[in-house]
Amino acid sequence: MGARKTAARLAPLAGLLLLAGCMHDPTFEDRTAQGSIDITPSPTTLPARIALDVSPDTDPRLVNRVMEALRADSRVAAVTTRSPGQAGDVDYWVRLEVDRSLHPSIANLVICWPGFLVFAPAWHGLDYRYTVDTHAAVEDATGRHVGDVHYKEGWTVRYTSVGMGVATDLGGWILLPGAPAILAGGVTSLDERNIPILDDYFSACESQVWAARMGSAILRAIDQGPGTRP
Repeated sequence: MGARKTAARLAPLAGLLLLAGCMHDPTFEDRTAQGSIDITPSPTTLPARIALDVSPDTDPRLVNRVMEALRADSRVAAVTTRSPGQAGDVDYWVRLEVDRSLHPSIANLVICWPGFLVFAPAWHGLDYRYTVDTHAAVEDATGRHVGDVHYKEGWTVRYTSVGMGVATDLGGWILLPGAPAILAGGVTSLDERNIPILDDYFSACESQVWAARMGSAILRAIDQGPGTRP
């Protein structure tokens, strides 16, 4: 009887340990980037008053990060978002658009099969390609084109949700004969539920460094000559 009571008490803990051993928190690695700045030479006004005109689909958290990065630079007098009747208070307009995308890697097949035999989805994580594509068009107060910043960055993200971890680690053993075909359908297609999770993680943990690069690139478009790159 005592052994049963002890087992009953330990069962919830064992369950938590099992779930924890099946998941992998998000990690962003192996950043790659490509980008350019196309500049129209013009007289510059620095310190500059900058207003961001943001596309509706751009995450406000990323907009705030870019504004923070610009405010931290001594070449910037003020940063705002666009508002009616603001033209007289602005030296430069920046039309900002940021798109993010997520794609699973074919390597997930190997991670899950035969990787489930050593619980690879938990300690390695499933691989995704996370891309941030940023476009910033810069104009002066008169509407004259000053420069275009186009910057595309990508990361290898390792992440396994609890549900996918349980499905791959335990499902592989339970469904051993048919596991390869079942796992192939799951781990090489995009689970839409992962998108907001990884977007949240990027916004909280990775976006500050990204925004610093973007702020620097925008200011280069304003105050430097042709041929500059981020």
